[in-house]
Amino acid sequence: MAVACHVLLISLQVNTASGVRVFEGVTFGLFAEVQRLVSGSVEQLSDLWEGYVGLVEVQAENDALRRGSSPRGRPIKMRGFLDIAPPLPPGRERGEVVAGRFGFI
Repeated sequence: MAVACHVLLISLQVNTASGVRVFEGVTFGLFAEVQRLVSGSVEQLSDLWEGYVGLVEVQAENDALRRGSSPRGRPIKMRGFLDIAPPLPPGRERGEVVAGRFGFI
């Protein structure tokens, strides 16, 4: 313990070639590394949280679509939304159905 105190006291007094004290250089370097590690960890946690929130929103939207309503609670008419033709009645030809839509029959 005494040796560590002596090294600390000497580093407080010794300057490097650039004129900066050894103690200041080591302290600055140490705190810079700690700041870099904390910053990286916070960024990763932020990305993880954003991904989780995005998945929760998508899950809520999927559940609402399965119930037949939009996420805002309005009913969805999927046939009109997707412009899906109704199923053909038995015995009718495809041309008759198309012609009927345009008022030819």
